[in-house]
Amino acid sequence: MPRSLLANILISKQLRSSSSRREAFQTAQGLRRKLQRNAAGELIGALELILDVRTRWSSTYAMLTRALELRSSLEAVLMMPEHEDKLARYRITSAGWRRIQNIANILECAHKGQQRLSADSHPTLFMAIPALEAPMAAWEKLQKEKYADDIVMQDVIEAGIRKMSEYYLKMEKSDAYGIAM
Repeated sequence: MPRSLLANILISKQLRSSSSRREAFQTAQGLRRKLQRNAAGELIGALELILDVRTRWSSTYAMLTRALELRSSLEAVLMMPEHEDKLARYRITSAGWRRIQNIANILECAHKGQQRLSADSHPTLFMAIPALEAPMAAWEKLQKEKYADDIVMQDVIEAGIRKMSEYYLKMEKSDAYGIAM
C-alpha cells in the first residue's frame, strides 16, 4: 500500500479520535469551503473523512475522493500548532496527493461498473460480464499508456486486474450469468 494511502487512513482515524481535532477540521472546512452556520451555530454541509472498509465495495475510492475534496481543510489542520504534535507525521506530500489522485482515477473505473450493478428496481445480472471487462480493459490501456513508466501505478493496476480476474473466474463457474444473457 503506498504511503500516501496509509497516511490518509491514519489521518482519518486521528481526526476522529479527538473532539478538538474534529472541531478544528470542521472549522477549516467552514473557512475553505465557505460553509454557512445554522441557528445553533453548526456548520451546514461539513463533511467527514471516509474510512476504508475492506468488505464494502468502492470504499477505498470513496475514501480517496473525499480526501481529495477536503485536501485544503485537511492540510490546514495538519499545520495548526495545537495539533502538530499528533498530526505532523501524517502530512502528505504533493507527490503523495498526485498518487492518491492517480489511484482514485484507477478505482473510478471499477466504481462505475459496480454502480451499474447496484439497482434495486430492475435486474442487472446480465451486465456483470461487461462490468468486469470494462475496468480491466481500461486498466490495461492505462498500464500501457499513461503509467508505462510508473512501476508503482503498474503494480496498483495489476492488483486490480488480478482481483477482477478472480471474480471473472468465479463467474465462469456459474450458469446464472449465461442464463441472464
